[in-house]
Amino acid sequence: RNGLVLKNEFIKDDPVHVAQWQPGDFVYFSKEGDDWSETCGIISDKFSDYGIPLVIHNPADPGYVVEDDFLLTYKIVGHFRYPKP
Repeated sequence: RNGLVLKNEFIKDDPVHVAQWQPGDFVYFSKEGDDWSETCGIISDKFSDYGIPLVIHNPADPGYVVEDDFLLTYKIVGHFRYPKP
């Protein structure tokens, strides 16, 4: 209820657009490609070698929290930011 709803589309070649994905943002993904979320992650303060923000998430394999280049792996179905108090 209190989160800001942000755009789901990630455009990797647009620096202005990439800057809109801030550390701490919550991102929900659909592994099936539909509009239902099966997994979520948090945008990291680190970037890939290509300038894409890394995502902190807990994939089934390997089964523990990782920080990797996950933003372009699955369809993004939700992108939220909670305002600072």
